[in-house]
Amino acid sequence: MHCLVTAGPTVEPLDKVRRITNHSTGRLGSRLADALKRADHRVTLLLSNAACHEPREKGVQIIGFSTAADLQRQLRSAQSDAIKAIFHIAAVSDYRVNCIRNTKTGSKLNSGKIPSQEGPITVELTPSPKIIRQLHRWHPKATIIGWKYEVDGNRENVIALARDQINRCHTDACVANGPGYGEGFGLVIADGVTHSPNATALLKQLVNFLK
Repeated sequence: MHCLVTAGPTVEPLDKVRRITNHSTGRLGSRLADALKRADHRVTLLLSNAACHEPREKGVQIIGFSTAADLQRQLRSAQSDAIKAIFHIAAVSDYRVNCIRNTKTGSKLNSGKIPSQEGPITVELTPSPKIIRQLHRWHPKATIIGWKYEVDGNRENVIALARDQINRCHTDACVANGPGYGEGFGLVIADGVTHSPNATALLKQLVNFLK
């Protein structure tokens, strides 16, 4: 089976030297790519250029990405009936930079290196495209597993948000985790949830989900 995995953080530039990103390292997505390869699947890994980890198994095809728009283009261009499963683990920035202004004068600043002599600046952010909402349209025949990482709330709330993602985005399952969920991971489907105490158990569940 041809599996597509996304992993690592998107990077949204503020200027030529500064950027907005997140704490994702790409470790779990790289480990999943390894687990799928060991299970004799064909694996394509869309891996952030800022990721700190890479898969160890030979034969995993790695394609880099940077911004959310870049990842979106990669996923759209990968449209193929040959892709049977997509694991969308990448931590996609919810916002991208629209413009930067001098706070006092309101004038726009260029995108080179903004000098500190400018004083206070105002960064206007605009929402990034919700990639997961488009995956079913681009890959209607693939099994799609999304991700829901939440900092706030409790396990019940996070599971409810995961189910909402499944319903709104027409995905087959969603992995719930983060401080809001608590220890471990929850593999959520429309009518149930299976808890994994650690990443190793989760990877086994995800590989078995394709059987």
